[in-house]
Amino acid sequence: MANPSAAKPTLLELSIEDLAFGGRGVARHDGRVVLVEGGFPGDTVQAQVYKRRRNLWEARAVRVITPSPDRVAARCGHVGTCGGCKLQEYDYEKQLAAKVHQVEEALRRLGGVTEPPMRPAVPAPEPFAYRNKMEFSYAVERESGELICGLHYAGRFDRVFDLDECHLVPPTFAAAVRASRAFLKERRVPAYDQRGHTGYARFLVVRRSVASGELLVNFVTATGDYTLREGFTAALRIAVPEITGIVHTINDRRAQIATGDIQDVWFGRGALTERLGPFEFDISPQSFFQTNSRQAAVLYDLVVRAAEPGPDDTVLDLYSGTGTIGLYLAPLVRSVHCIEQVEEAVGAARTNALRNGVTNVRFETVDTLVWLKSASRSCDLTASSLLVVLDPPRAGLHPDVPRLVAATGARRIVYVSCNPAALARDVGLFATHGYRLLSAEPIDMFPHTAHVECVAVFVPR
Repeated sequence: MANPSAAKPTLLELSIEDLAFGGRGVARHDGRVVLVEGGFPGDTVQAQVYKRRRNLWEARAVRVITPSPDRVAARCGHVGTCGGCKLQEYDYEKQLAAKVHQVEEALRRLGGVTEPPMRPAVPAPEPFAYRNKMEFSYAVERESGELICGLHYAGRFDRVFDLDECHLVPPTFAAAVRASRAFLKERRVPAYDQRGHTGYARFLVVRRSVASGELLVNFVTATGDYTLREGFTAALRIAVPEITGIVHTINDRRAQIATGDIQDVWFGRGALTERLGPFEFDISPQSFFQTNSRQAAVLYDLVVRAAEPGPDDTVLDLYSGTGTIGLYLAPLVRSVHCIEQVEEAVGAARTNALRNGVTNVRFETVDTLVWLKSASRSCDLTASSLLVVLDPPRAGLHPDVPRLVAATGARRIVYVSCNPAALARDVGLFATHGYRLLSAEPIDMFPHTAHVECVAVFVPR
């Protein structure tokens, strides 16, 4: 009788050939693909197989036998524990090339584009300390039962490790984490336990403005009988003098989200001001805003160039969020019409337009598909002068949206995507309805992570 362990080995020696979308290395064993966590092209690794399917195995590297020449030393002591920076040990230029390749392959395999019109990836000006926001979670350490504060283990929504450092954010963020953790442990304040819906401290959200240098801290808790305002505020301000605002938010819902219905400003203004290009934005603790401010400005400039706007154009901005792309285009066109279903985002968009004196932008709070299907739209869609901008969620477009957008006869469509697979699928749908892909340009919003942003341009065939 054959030895089953010999037929299905647990440990394999593998040569990593490529990098898959999601950041795992690609190797081959006995004619099947093996996706390897922690493996980079050029590595030879010993890998532990943890999942088997007929033609695809999944494994994690337990030892690097021969490192790739493109491996680099990690800055962060949490590498391998935290799931945020899967590519931190891979040369940055190689990261960019891999992201271009991933978009290109998705367009070929899923979009049916034989020769994808790719452009080089736009690198981030700062590969480290680029994030302007980070959510840190409080949790109960399993063995000691003490409060900890940090980020989630790779692939685990239910486990948190105690954070010492994070190089995606400025050092002030980790300093705030350490100060809050020490204060709460000294006061014996319990961390929130989702399973039992008990405890108090839930999240510490830190935001910064690149333009103004303001630093805003949001302390998210459950309801509890604790008098912490003066002590918490003093502890954080001593440890991090750069803090300009501290907000306390109460969230009694079971959902592990760093938002709440009750907010109290404990110190400072309780908001911060950011500037992108010529525009200023007021950011509250729960506002959505691009988490890489400098690269967001580069992205919006790229969208403007891709749209090639003219003074007689009408812009239809679908999935417009807080209106940043619409505001960027507004001074260059006749009018902008923004469609967004999230009421809070539309409220922020109106505030942003008012703050910046932009008067030729209109906002509607409605689902994009519903609006496109409407028989009487409140927007002048003149085919010869219409530009459409799409910035959909990660899942991409509803299958009917490309057909309805194509029916407007737009002279140009600019699609901002954060998911190459969804973009590729939608490229095929636009092709069905008479629009060809003119260009695809990746932009690296999140260095050292597997995320890929891309600006695609469509024109009528």
